[in-house]
Amino acid sequence: MSAALAIQNLDREHLGFVLTHFDGEPDGDGVCEGVCVFQILPKRSDLFDSPLAQALFPYHFRASGEHLVRLTKHGGAYLYEISPKIQPHIRIEISADGGGQLLQSSDFTRPIAYVVSTKKVA
Repeated sequence: MSAALAIQNLDREHLGFVLTHFDGEPDGDGVCEGVCVFQILPKRSDLFDSPLAQALFPYHFRASGEHLVRLTKHGGAYLYEISPKIQPHIRIEISADGGGQLLQSSDFTRPIAYVVSTKKVA
């Protein structure tokens, strides 16, 4: 299973994608592991200089390659726990309606971006 997660800043402006790949898919409420890459590609060129884009650049595939990701499915919701080679780790929470948030910190309490799940790619 593969999926693309669109990253938007808090003004809902497109900043890029998280592209994921898993060898399987969680059955029912379950867990699977895979890899992901960040592709920072803002809709407008001035967004490259935004604080959020700057915070995400160290995760970009050209800077740090693939990251390990653990996907947990619970009901219709998904939790992506990304363990990059750098700190801090990232958590992406996607609700059943396909919308969600990206959290980056040690306690994962403050969203720094919106995330929109695109359709799964088999």
